Amino acid sequence: MESKDKELAFPHLDKWQWKPNVVEAVQAMEREHGPLKVLVQKVDVHTCKNNGDISIHEFTAETIIKGKEVIVSDAFSVLWFIEWGIIRHWNSINLSEKFLNTKIGKIWLGYLIQECKPQYLVY
Repeated sequence: MESKDKELAFPHLDKWQWKPNVVEAVQAMEREHGPLKVLVQKVDVHTCKNNGDISIHEFTAETIIKGKEVIVSDAFSVLWFIEWGIIRHWNSINLSEKFLNTKIGKIWLGYLIQECKPQYLVY
């Protein structure tokens, strides 16, 4: 029942959200969206917040979108990182930042922004 609840809570993310690891998630994102439109250059994770069952990390990312440098300030749920073993605790912002600055982490964040935050693609 729990995974069914998760799927109902985020139906638009079903394609990759509950993959067993980040590599499979990125592969699903690539199949769904084709070329990456948000090229993440550098990420700073600066705060974490917990509100009951939902924990988020707030970040600032230097990106290139349509050939222009764009600063993206936003947040994402850390549930994926915990499920994938990237972090153990919701407040592990250093490990989160370290992962997001790896090649696969930058690709994952780029697709996350592209899929879930399309307002950044307007530039």
